Amino acid sequence: MTAKRMGRPPIAKRERKAAHLSVRFTEAEHRGLERSAKAAGLPLSEWARSVILAASSSLSGGADTQRRQPS
Repeated sequence: MTAKRMGRPPIAKRERKAAHLSVRFTEAEHRGLERSAKAAGLPLSEWARSVILAASSSLSGGADTQRRQPS
């Protein structure tokens, strides 16, 4: 009998996020970002990622970024 694997299923290599971006904000800026994310119904990191990718895509004409819709 084969034992079932436990835990999260593996993510495809092309879907993995490997690069990190570190940004600092004042407390007031951070609160504003949290409010915006909450209004969008997303966790702050997902909201920030989607906003950054949308801005990058619009500036570059969509050539450099692939946008993935939040799940």
